[in-house]
Amino acid sequence: MASLSVLQLLLLSICLFIAYSVLLVFYHLLLSPLAKFPGPTLAAGTFWYEFYYDVVKRGRYTWEIADMHARYGAFKYDTSTVAQQYYDELYVGHSTRRTLKYKWLIRGFGPTISAFSTPGHELHRLRRSAIAPFFSKTMVQQMEPLVQAMVDKLLARIETFRGTGGVINLIDMYPCLTSDVICQYAFASPYGYLDEPEFAPLWHKANMDAGEVAHFFKQFQWLETLMRKLPTAVVARISPSLASLFLMNDMVREKIQLVQTDIRENKGEPPRGQKTIFHELFANEQLPPEEKTAVRLEAEGVILVAAGSGSLIQVSAAHVRLIQ
Repeated sequence: MASLSVLQLLLLSICLFIAYSVLLVFYHLLLSPLAKFPGPTLAAGTFWYEFYYDVVKRGRYTWEIADMHARYGAFKYDTSTVAQQYYDELYVGHSTRRTLKYKWLIRGFGPTISAFSTPGHELHRLRRSAIAPFFSKTMVQQMEPLVQAMVDKLLARIETFRGTGGVINLIDMYPCLTSDVICQYAFASPYGYLDEPEFAPLWHKANMDAGEVAHFFKQFQWLETLMRKLPTAVVARISPSLASLFLMNDMVREKIQLVQTDIRENKGEPPRGQKTIFHELFANEQLPPEEKTAVRLEAEGVILVAAGSGSLIQVSAAHVRLIQ
């Protein structure tokens, strides 16, 4: 049998891709367990419908889902806009049933080694149980002095604008507060964004860019793996948004390395007596060694920093002018 030419291989690959796509649409529309639910045919047949709203229209798919529910009715299998009557049935403890995360929803968030992006029930439970105690009501109350100190620092910064006619962008200011809080709690060393003259506008932009890139990588997951192997300078030229995401990873990696140094130098004792998330995770004897590697905890740290930094970003979308 004669070997195929490059052109023939290319044409064959294209034909196979088209055939696979057609069969996939056929499965989604007719054979999938979800095929019985009402909705737009295009949305049922392909994930490119979601791509359009989340990438082209920049994160509007959640609103489109709400609109579809308004047109076609609510049902309990879509957790993005859960109807109130289905909430207790969907969100149950492990004693009621094993729950697996929908893998499509966690695509775009990098390797599945953080608790947030772990699809399997047992492994997710192990990872979540190691982190959850740090956000219990008791622990949050114990954090009050830390949070108050950061708020006092913020108020002092705001006071310096009095009488100057200066403008503070709240969308930049609040992520500085929340990121310094979560980093102090997680690593015992904040980034110090509250000290930045303009409240580190690039930090807020990095958080927003990372979110947009995640939508893109849902469809092109292989591309993220490829881009992570390229030098940062090359990535920055190709996609500044993606470079922002990788910058966040690099910054968290440095924090994890500082924690490891603290543990070596202080023989496992947290610095200045402060109980931090990652000092405790490294010391947690309930976690197997493979769950305490720097690479895995770096992934955990990126999720915590991103979620913690963005928790107050939407408090205001306006500029505030401080008047004497």
